[in-house]
Amino acid sequence: MAFPCLPRLPAALHSLGRAPARHKGGRVVFLHIPKTAGSSVNRYFKRHLGSARSGGSVFFFDGMTARELAVAQARAERARFIGGHFGGRILAEIRRPDDLVFTFLREPAARLRSHYSYDRTHPDGTETARRLALAEYVASDETEALAATDNVMARQLAVAYDFAQSADMPLDAIAEAALGTLATLDFVGLVETIDDDLSALAGLCGLPPPPRAPRVNATSRGHAGAEDAAALRALAGPRLDADERVYRHVLALRAQMGQDRAERRQGAEPR
Repeated sequence: MAFPCLPRLPAALHSLGRAPARHKGGRVVFLHIPKTAGSSVNRYFKRHLGSARSGGSVFFFDGMTARELAVAQARAERARFIGGHFGGRILAEIRRPDDLVFTFLREPAARLRSHYSYDRTHPDGTETARRLALAEYVASDETEALAATDNVMARQLAVAYDFAQSADMPLDAIAEAALGTLATLDFVGLVETIDDDLSALAGLCGLPPPPRAPRVNATSRGHAGAEDAAALRALAGPRLDADERVYRHVLALRAQMGQDRAERRQGAEPR
């Protein structure tokens, strides 16, 4: 079955009852979108593939100077794990054919609320979030607010986490570019099913399954309930439109794969 511009989701492979092919050699590359349980993912892979100090891990970030990027790329030649808040543009520069590249997504309203909570309460947060209530924050045109609220997942997948690099792009173009990046990834997990998805990813990498434990760097009220999420979407308006499109796209593929699995099982039953 062919789908236009659909990501190759590991959870979809898992739901089909097939064991995904194990990753042989190459690096494991994590495009880390903020507030998608990335700290827990980073900790797991650094434990098994080596820390930054040991040279096993290297981290890239949007906004690196040309010299910083060159240094990181040289170190990445010997690394086993690459992570960081970088986007599709840097991914295209550093990716090798034998890399296993993955990301995690999150329900957009829940991700936005968690980002706001982090920026409001964490020492590394922003003054804008500390000063503004949530309703003011999602309506603010201040740079710090835009960077945390305006279609963060789609912009990072499409171009970069750095808001300025996609500020002038139409939302439709951002969403299409994000879906294009997703279609090239080897694994796309969801925060809502992180235990199962991270275990599936570990299996792809030939690593032991991670323990089911509280997530690192979690913020209070990080998950929005249905009514809460709807209210936040109404407040945020178009600042969640591209993220919603990307997220619903992934959910639709998972649902289709689940239906295919059920149909195959039904067809295999003795009559």
